[in-house]
Amino acid sequence: MNIRFGRVLLVTALLVAGCSSTDNSGSAKSYDEAMKEYQAATAKLTLPPGAADWPGLKSQQDGASVTYQPDAATGMAQSYWQCAWEKEWLAQRGRDTARETKALEQLATYPDMVSYAKLDETGQRFFQEFMAKAKLGDPSGFQQDVRANCE
Repeated sequence: MNIRFGRVLLVTALLVAGCSSTDNSGSAKSYDEAMKEYQAATAKLTLPPGAADWPGLKSQQDGASVTYQPDAATGMAQSYWQCAWEKEWLAQRGRDTARETKALEQLATYPDMVSYAKLDETGQRFFQEFMAKAKLGDPSGFQQDVRANCE
């Protein structure tokens, strides 16, 4: 399994389990509840300079109200954050040492986040490998992840 498949599975699982028009378990959150969760998550995260603003959540899909599973909105915010910092590191490599360092410092906190915890062992291993490569100056891991999951 490559990182693309690992994160695509996570995002797909979050979207399928995280967004639905019906839920019989009683644990689904309304759009308003999910937005509060999303806003709480984004308030704890900082985007790099020049990054596009937070994309928000869908309230409707195919004409039906969307509901979210617990932590889905947090996971979506954290995945967006991760992509933003990976792009920042790639853009600043060899250009701005302070911003390059800051990007790696931010990405080093990802293993403490909900979206990382929800990755399977393979996805977590890929992230750790990509971080190790980045610390050595090798952009290939983050380039692969950005192409597969962030565009």
